[in-house]
Amino acid sequence: MYLYGDVLPFVLTQALHNTGNGQVVWCEPDVVIENSITQATPGDGAAIIYAFSGSTYINGVYTQGSTGFSYCYWLGNGATVNGNNEATNYAIYTDTKGPLSGGVAVASECEFGGFNLINIAGSAVVVECFNGHGATPTDLQANHNIRYFEIYATFSSSSNASNQGIPCGVNSCNRIRFEDCFIDCLNLPNADYSNPFIWSAQGTSHNITFSRCYFRGNGVSGQVPEVQGSSVSGGGLSSPQSSITGKIRFEDCTFDSGATSGSPLAGTGGGYLDDNNSSSEVAFVTDVEFLRCQWVHCGMSFQSEGAYFGYLRFRDCYSLPGAFSGSLSGRGPVPPGTSVTVGASPFTYQVGVTVSTVGDIDTAEIAMIVSGGTVSEIDVNTTKTGLTQGHFVLRQTDSITVHYTSAPTMTKIPH
Repeated sequence: MYLYGDVLPFVLTQALHNTGNGQVVWCEPDVVIENSITQATPGDGAAIIYAFSGSTYINGVYTQGSTGFSYCYWLGNGATVNGNNEATNYAIYTDTKGPLSGGVAVASECEFGGFNLINIAGSAVVVECFNGHGATPTDLQANHNIRYFEIYATFSSSSNASNQGIPCGVNSCNRIRFEDCFIDCLNLPNADYSNPFIWSAQGTSHNITFSRCYFRGNGVSGQVPEVQGSSVSGGGLSSPQSSITGKIRFEDCTFDSGATSGSPLAGTGGGYLDDNNSSSEVAFVTDVEFLRCQWVHCGMSFQSEGAYFGYLRFRDCYSLPGAFSGSLSGRGPVPPGTSVTVGASPFTYQVGVTVSTVGDIDTAEIAMIVSGGTVSEIDVNTTKTGLTQGHFVLRQTDSITVHYTSAPTMTKIPH
């Protein structure tokens, strides 16, 4: 689809969204979409930008779709999308919600960029998927390999509670990239929001990268940024529906609370790293890295209910949060590895599922070392490796099976 910019505004009278794989929407730089906008999944499972003329989306109008699309590209080239301050809007929303048992296809290999989002009241850029774990869990059962780039979004209303206060967010997805995005909440009145918000409501979020992004708050409220495990039922670590948020990387990013002085903490504009937001549900956050980042009048709060928090790294940063509050429980920065008790042959270990103690929680990715004993076969996810010992890298829900006559030594090391 090609949207011309010679007549302003360019008015869309129907919802604009993907209807199949391999679709491209190309906007000329002068295009202005001057309508209320919203995002949902009315039948397709991977909605992006909806524009309506003289109407407003209300939650519950549309049912969730069953098909996610791949290889779809939205090229804004600087086109403007005017949200008109509608409270329930999403500007760019890739969503394939489904039950924990699976049954919903996911969106993958898609790109969305080059949009100028103005007068946004709801959420600017959100990608989520609630079927991160299916009947036969695989790493691809969540939206994955999706890129958002060159998006400039400004918020102008506090009516964002219906969209969970997420100007920019990732939930239960993996391998998502945000590049050159400016998400500005400076004119957002006092509200509870997180910019950005990375969490795992019903599935594992991992390998999320933010590069050259600027996140600004309103100077009085919210969190910039927030990384969370899970605070919802079903997010327990002792079941296949574990909710782990890991391998989160910020490169060359700026976190600005919007305040003119001081180092406000979570709730007043600062950063927040929390495993489960003080709820009774166990969760896990690990491998959060800030590389060449800087903080402007921004502190950071920590909240950890138990020994679930993994690693937090600051590398080559131009500045650090001006204040820290709270503490993190969990392993040290260089864990020595954990011995695995080998059961009867054939013995199977499944990452994130085979848990012996609460303090023995797997990270999003582990290395399993198998040595010694008399081993005849090692299988990874039921595939024969042809090896009888060695070093194996496993992600969440991957399994390794060892066939032996004399038990080997098995040691797992979190990555």
